[in-house]
Amino acid sequence: MPQLTQAIINVLNNYVQASPGATIQVATLPDGYMPDNVSCWKWALFGLLDNINYNQQNTSTIIHRPANAFDTILLGINPDPASYWSQEEILQTLMQAHQYVNQFQPYALHSQDDWVNWRQFREQAMTWVCNNICTGLGYIQPNQPPNYKLVMHYDDAGEDGIPYGPNETHWWIEVPLQNGNYVCIETFPQPSDVKPTLQFRFNQRYADFGNITTLLSDLNEAHVDLLSYFVNNGQ
Repeated sequence: MPQLTQAIINVLNNYVQASPGATIQVATLPDGYMPDNVSCWKWALFGLLDNINYNQQNTSTIIHRPANAFDTILLGINPDPASYWSQEEILQTLMQAHQYVNQFQPYALHSQDDWVNWRQFREQAMTWVCNNICTGLGYIQPNQPPNYKLVMHYDDAGEDGIPYGPNETHWWIEVPLQNGNYVCIETFPQPSDVKPTLQFRFNQRYADFGNITTLLSDLNEAHVDLLSYFVNNGQ
């Protein structure tokens, strides 16, 4: 699996040296990307690819989205038969988690100790899902050091204070840079009249809490190609 080129890393390091501290930069995506089709999960997990080859089939990336696994855990919904989450052993694990949800009954009254256990279950479930999909996509290679972080942010609780189940609200890729600096690379869907962009948060994150972090050795070729495009075009 590919890694970021030294040219990409050099550009990121040069920027943060010239503009130290917490800054945000945006780069306009090339033609062909629709403003409403640049979801954060699609960037972080698939480099904005609409389709990937999975099980010798051309499949939409949306059916492999971790939100589908969370739906199975919470609601017992079977994922798309062509989805990564439909593998027998994976689906069995998701359904076992769903059994726990049914037994716990998260909408019933619970003690504080019960909610502590629920939060522990939720974090374990989300961590397992994130690690599993990243391993399946080839981003975690055996005996390879971690080079990047894939971060999934989640909401903890509603206004009533009741903790949510496994969920996702934002995704990004975090790249370590020289001298303890780092950059978080992310996307946000935009209105139809706004050009879609890739956003670079230097030395700051969308959120510092409520995150599930997965260490990656590699990325998708689409990640590298898109970042190389910006380097080659002087963005």
